[in-house]
Amino acid sequence: MLYYDDKLKASEFFEFFGIHETKRIADKETIQIYHKPGGFEKNIDIYVSIDASSQVVLATLFLDREWIGNEEKVNPFGKDIAKSFVSAMVPPEDLEGVEDLVKALWNLRGTKDHVIVLNDAALDEEVPDKIKDAILVYLVKEMEFELPLKCCKVSFENLFHEGRERLRIMVEHDRLTPG
Repeated sequence: MLYYDDKLKASEFFEFFGIHETKRIADKETIQIYHKPGGFEKNIDIYVSIDASSQVVLATLFLDREWIGNEEKVNPFGKDIAKSFVSAMVPPEDLEGVEDLVKALWNLRGTKDHVIVLNDAALDEEVPDKIKDAILVYLVKEMEFELPLKCCKVSFENLFHEGRERLRIMVEHDRLTPG
């Protein structure tokens, strides 16, 4: 289980990207918390839905397609916030299940990107087949991807949202305690 608490708000995702709350909307079962990063605010939206006990129910990251790039050029800030979001919003019980996805996002580069690295070993690692589909969605070559895990589901989808083309990354938590 993952809780919207001081520990989560002190994570690399919240601290490094300067994620701050902009508003809250409550309904009968959940509270939707809207966030913006410290930079690139117009290109990024973050929503976290929590229940009455502050347990995260759903976390959503929207990234403007034009901003994050495509198979030719990949914005390093886009892939950084995407991998950090997944790492932060997946419950601890499922972190091992997203290691390959996080690594693939971090090592992603476009066909026309010029990358200077000290060690090529990580860049040449084979990406598991189940993760290749996520990368294809990130690069706008496919429309959607889903990774079911023990306690949550991670999904990527290219869609039209708020008047523009966007990539939506969602981490949907199971409402039941595992085990």
